[in-house]
Amino acid sequence: MFERKAELAAIPVLMLVVAGDEDDSTLDLALFLKRTVPRCGLMMLPKTGHTINLEEPAFFNAAVENFIHAVERDRWGVSATIGGNNSPLLPRDK
Repeated sequence: MFERKAELAAIPVLMLVVAGDEDDSTLDLALFLKRTVPRCGLMMLPKTGHTINLEEPAFFNAAVENFIHAVERDRWGVSATIGGNNSPLLPRDK
């Protein structure tokens, strides 16, 4: 996968990578995809392993649902804004 960086950088599709911070085998790949694919987001769940959808089903389902809604509303841009609550996946402060 890492040797295909140029090809991954050209992927135009929207992507959400969901990883558990205790899944050591996928952390490097998750970060690589986030840093390489222009429209890729990364959601990292704490104290979670490889089976995120089983370990934290509510968080996983909410992340996927929010990703779909962000895509439908054309709010999934090329890069995320750093600082504040600007993530299309997190609820807005009132």
